[in-house]
Amino acid sequence: MSNLLSASDQFGIMSTNTSLQQSTTFSFWYFMHGSQIGTLALIVNDQTLWEKSGRQGLPAWHQANITLPVGAYLNIIFAANRTGTGRSSDIAIDDIVLEGESSKN
Repeated sequence: MSNLLSASDQFGIMSTNTSLQQSTTFSFWYFMHGSQIGTLALIVNDQTLWEKSGRQGLPAWHQANITLPVGAYLNIIFAANRTGTGRSSDIAIDDIVLEGESSKN
């Protein structure tokens, strides 16, 4: 990301529409380390359900667990940005899991 984006740019990953019939847990692991870390957010239907900003302690992976609302069509988006133009910061996500009943539309 540091080679392609300026300090004001954002990067995002968006899901296909997902329909949930019951309360569902969305979990993932994230890594945020460096001096110019901005924000990593999980946005569902234009509402921020989870957000972390800045360096998250020692260089390590952390797990996040979010309960997603029951709903007709959910758009799930990861959005990330940074605070500077250097190459000294990393944001990463891994092991994304949706636990519970869902159906893609």
